[in-house]
Amino acid sequence: MKVEVSTIEEQGFIKEESIEASLWDLDSRDVEFVKDIHLCCEFKRIHNEILVEATVSTERQIACSRCLELITQRITQELVLSYERKKLGKFLEVDGDIREDVLLNWPMKPLCKDDCKGICFGCGKNLNLEVCICKK
Repeated sequence: MKVEVSTIEEQGFIKEESIEASLWDLDSRDVEFVKDIHLCCEFKRIHNEILVEATVSTERQIACSRCLELITQRITQELVLSYERKKLGKFLEVDGDIREDVLLNWPMKPLCKDDCKGICFGCGKNLNLEVCICKK
């Protein structure tokens, strides 16, 4: 999302945009973004700073860290970005900073549900779906 700095006033304005997820290169072997990334940003000038309040929303398929089942997660993330006006050029582009924030807030161990039982280490059965017959 690119905005001309001279158009950002104190009262601010809102700009929305949808970006094809593949353009942000967020997919990995465990994660696939299945919907576009929707950005809703409010741009305001406060004294010598530009303040951007952003909401990012999308959907991704990710493997549960216990049972390895693919789950679809809807993510919505809110963040606030601040820029010194004198350090900016003619345009302010926020995509890179928002992408970085999405990556930094990645779940360490995504779960399909809070009480996921995982996989049996002996026979490999998904304990959420089947009863294990291995000896304990």
